[in-house]
Amino acid sequence: MSGRPVARTFDQRLAVISKWGEILLRNVVPICEKDNRGHTQGHGTGLLVQRGEANFLVTAAHVLDPLRDQRRLFFPCAQSGERKIVGRILSTETPVGKSRKEDLVDIAVVKLDGESQPPYPEIQKESLEFSCLRPSVLPRSGKSLFVTGFPATRTKTHILNKNVELRPYANMCSSIADDKYPDYGLKPEAHIALSFDVKKVYGKGARPIQAPDPAGMSGAPIWLLFDHTAENHPTKNEVIGVVIEHRRAQKLLVGTDISVAIELIAKLS
Repeated sequence: MSGRPVARTFDQRLAVISKWGEILLRNVVPICEKDNRGHTQGHGTGLLVQRGEANFLVTAAHVLDPLRDQRRLFFPCAQSGERKIVGRILSTETPVGKSRKEDLVDIAVVKLDGESQPPYPEIQKESLEFSCLRPSVLPRSGKSLFVTGFPATRTKTHILNKNVELRPYANMCSSIADDKYPDYGLKPEAHIALSFDVKKVYGKGARPIQAPDPAGMSGAPIWLLFDHTAENHPTKNEVIGVVIEHRRAQKLLVGTDISVAIELIAKLS
């Protein structure tokens, strides 16, 4: 995307984050379920993708695991409308002898069936073109990356009027050095390890603020804004990975390379 703004001061950088957060959220939806009282709870984040005439939802596999227990998951498709997550699902398999929490791939794709297909103009949501999924962007360091998602702690149900407020979160970030990936049991070819310390996020005037708990950010897309290792910056909004895990003690958000989602979409097409 040409003509991307350059942030020269800290507050200008925040303005850039706000602007791009609004733009990139057009392709991102909160994945929700209702509790026993009928209150909506944030459960994860999903990316809408279109390939040909078909639409897909890309997220972390563990976000959709409740569907195996016949729980109902959905995402908003209108101001007061819900789109039940139904359709053919393909997900990565949990390694033998390990739990989903130990799954270092953790990706699922749903081919959306039935009515209520994107776009959803009422809430300004549409699918991202399949060609905007860019795999294997190496090295991981030297890039300005962007994460957009819906933390569960920012989902609020107003009991009196029964309205649901789904507040997104966006953050510009960068990868750790490629040679540090093995220290965390990761591989730069397969993962994207983003530096993320909830206690070192800053607001206007460079004031430190508390970032929201990333729970619910699983499935959030990782966007490539700038590539400082290449002569040319991206000319379109490109997704290079999907967030699967927050490692609080290690101050990391861990993502899986988007190549896995590309393979699953191809199998479903």
